[in-house]
Amino acid sequence: MRRGGGARGGRGYAPAQGGLIDRVTIHAIDTSGNHKVVAVNGNPKNTYWLWRAGAAAPQSLPAEIITLSPITAKPDPAADLWRNRRVTALPAFTLRPYGEDDLEAVRTLHALAFESLAAVHHTRAQLAGHAAMTRGAAYAADLAASHLMLALRADGAVIATAGWIAVPEEVGTARIRKIFVHPNIARRGVASHLVRDAEARAGAAGHRRIVVRANLNAVPLYVKLGYRTLARAAWMPAAASPCPCISWKNS
Repeated sequence: MRRGGGARGGRGYAPAQGGLIDRVTIHAIDTSGNHKVVAVNGNPKNTYWLWRAGAAAPQSLPAEIITLSPITAKPDPAADLWRNRRVTALPAFTLRPYGEDDLEAVRTLHALAFESLAAVHHTRAQLAGHAAMTRGAAYAADLAASHLMLALRADGAVIATAGWIAVPEEVGTARIRKIFVHPNIARRGVASHLVRDAEARAGAAGHRRIVVRANLNAVPLYVKLGYRTLARAAWMPAAASPCPCISWKNS
């Protein structure tokens, strides 16, 4: 991120009304490999200079403007996280324990979240195997045994889950599991909140050591939460090749 009002910079940045940062420009590469500049709370006439390799002179291009609401504004609990391809406030959510009536909603969420967020690390066969696994009777029994907590949107929709089970061969150890977040609110802090909640619930049940077996897409989450790598392993969804995962211990 470069701070400044134009190609030369130098003006720095200053809080705008409502506590927002003003005049921030962000340099990025889009999915097509094109260089872009995004201006936060900028003027629609903001431009920047881009000197392409091999060009005789720099080119003046308009910045894409993102307008943020003041941070003092109260978020609408029913609002979508993404609206018109812009990020809005994270919706409020409540927690409640899993019940049998939640089975179909949780199955759907888990299949969708894995297919959307873990696709880059897995083959189509592995993704299909995981989806098939969520439909099985064993998965339903697994959910019921996992001390699962649900995060609910204001309209009652299930947007995330987290649970834990005791590790029978290791007294005092619990394993965090079933951490799934709807793709629309991924990487917005919901998973961190639910992992901490699961840790606290496991701790209250007498488990002082916490471990987790995480898919590769969840590595940044557990690094951020202070977990240390124990081992690399694999798990086998139905009708698919082994899926890579990493075992972690809470430090």
